[in-house]
Amino acid sequence: MKNFLANLNLERWIIVLALISSVVLAFTGYRLRRERIELEASLGTKVPLLAQDMLVHSQEFSRLDKEADREGLKGGQADPQSYVRRVAGDPKVAIGSISFVAQPERETRKGIKDKRYVIAPQDPKKSYRRENIARFLWFLESESRRVKVTRAVLERADRNPDPTFIGEDLWTWEADLTSRVKAEEKKAIN
Repeated sequence: MKNFLANLNLERWIIVLALISSVVLAFTGYRLRRERIELEASLGTKVPLLAQDMLVHSQEFSRLDKEADREGLKGGQADPQSYVRRVAGDPKVAIGSISFVAQPERETRKGIKDKRYVIAPQDPKKSYRRENIARFLWFLESESRRVKVTRAVLERADRNPDPTFIGEDLWTWEADLTSRVKAEEKKAIN
């Protein structure tokens, strides 16, 4: 072996490297040919099923995305506070600034949580017409399937003790808003 390496000149080195390279290229070519044959086989069977699956899932995603856009919410329950404030700021509602207080969550059924919020005017002494309050509460429910008004308290703004007095139709109000969402499952780590 020592004699063989000692007698190697440039031409012999090129021949040895060419033989080694051809063996490596032959192995790589065989492996790539085998992969190509497998891909061609799956092209006829797996790809049509995968394309059909992708079509069904993309249509479902588009439907759910449009529904979330229509409701003004994104994700599981993106931000109910901004949703309520957006509805309160709507010119048709004319409620204006509101206070938004989150209550503790409670699990009503297995896998379902109720998130409760107390909403009221920012200024508790400010009064509103009943039609504005009703329109606001109705818009909260009509623009989202996830949000429901579960309690509403209206009190007359003018507390005149005379029962014969017919005052303006001005009221103070407070309401509870409930949003039902799926509870996040905790995965056990093994």
